[in-house]
Amino acid sequence: MSPSGTMPKRCSLLDTRARLCHEAYTIWLFTRSDLKTIVIPKSIFGVFGALAGSKLVTDANGSVQAIIIRAPLVVFWVWIVLLPFNIDNQRRAEAIEEDRMNRPWRPLPSKRLSPEQAFRTMLVGHVAGIAYCLVVGPCTKSYWVSFLVICTTRLVGVTGHASGRMPSTPWVM
Repeated sequence: MSPSGTMPKRCSLLDTRARLCHEAYTIWLFTRSDLKTIVIPKSIFGVFGALAGSKLVTDANGSVQAIIIRAPLVVFWVWIVLLPFNIDNQRRAEAIEEDRMNRPWRPLPSKRLSPEQAFRTMLVGHVAGIAYCLVVGPCTKSYWVSFLVICTTRLVGVTGHASGRMPSTPWVM
């Protein structure tokens, strides 16, 4: 018993599972609207590019079967690289206000996360993207995406005009 005379609450396995599902869904909401416009088209482009490259490059090191088997890894890579970029775009005050009207289900306007929690989630997303590439295979592009997004949005202090973000945009898209 606790000093107040009540029994302490125990965190059950179901509570933990529910919490993990809630957190995973919150993260998913940052990229939900970009599935049809970014994740799927970029993934298809990546897979077809790899298939074409294996036929066009004499020292290509992948069979068609190996490339097709790795297609889900490509989809996840596109998503994990997109996640911190989207979080950074959605956590600004003007974006939260706009999303309150247009996309109230997103994590910040629905108050599932605070802007500070979103910032920490964004940093974890950058680390997760780089870690994923270290495990799955060399992805120098991921390092540059993270570096350029952080530089153009945090270090340089570009928060207003879109032209300030242009250097990182081709790398992300």
